Amino acid sequence: MDIVLDSSSIINLINGEVFYSIFSLKNFYFKIGPLVKEECEKHNELDDAIAKELLELLPDVSLQQFKLLKGKYNLGDGETECIINCMNNFSFYLSCDDSKARRDAAKEVSEERVKGTLFLLREMRIQNLLDCDGTIDRLQLMKSKGGFLPNKGKAYFCK
Repeated sequence: MDIVLDSSSIINLINGEVFYSIFSLKNFYFKIGPLVKEECEKHNELDDAIAKELLELLPDVSLQQFKLLKGKYNLGDGETECIINCMNNFSFYLSCDDSKARRDAAKEVSEERVKGTLFLLREMRIQNLLDCDGTIDRLQLMKSKGGFLPNKGKAYFCK
């Protein structure tokens, strides 16, 4: 599964101390665009992950397409870039934790292709990269550091 990460997901993953753990997910390939990278410039983890070829840096999106989508939804630059990358690549899924951006992305690429950090945490649990309590601890850590994430418990993560 090809996942385009938005800055909201990246920041939550870093804050939850699981950013590097996502790269151990089997059959998952992570990508970011230049605008998202710029939004997260204070996080050295991105440059490190790109240098280690764990994270793919995508090319710039079309300026015309960017202006059209930005005008349509009035989202942030990184969110707009992520949606365009998913629109242009039908195998790409979006990981975003901003509720408005998720709703707007679903209109453009389908709800099925819009994911978030909780999906990635659950996948880490399913693939035994985290145990049940560890998954919930990571979520609580993200929230304690400012992540606006829904309350999910063992029923969601630990089936």
